Amino acid sequence: MRKVIIYFFYATLAVAAVISFALLFPAYNDMKKMRGRISQLENELDKKKSECMDLRQLLVELEKNPKAIEKIAREKYNLHKKDDKIYKYKPEDLEQDKKE
Repeated sequence: MRKVIIYFFYATLAVAAVISFALLFPAYNDMKKMRGRISQLENELDKKKSECMDLRQLLVELEKNPKAIEKIAREKYNLHKKDDKIYKYKPEDLEQDKKE
């Protein structure tokens, strides 16, 4: 009789372990995915913070230095002064110069 009770106890324990595993395994996988997503979002946040700091630094420079504004106007917007000479190169011209 005592052996039957011990076997029943171990069988019940095994069934409880299997049920616990079946219930906890999906939650563990979800937690693992969420940790990966958190890590990815933290990396993205660091990149955005770095970009924000660069833009703030550029803003401070633009507020203090008029030559910085002129530089950006020339580079990004192709603006120039009246007496400036502008040289434009086509990609074909550059390729021909390389071949020669």
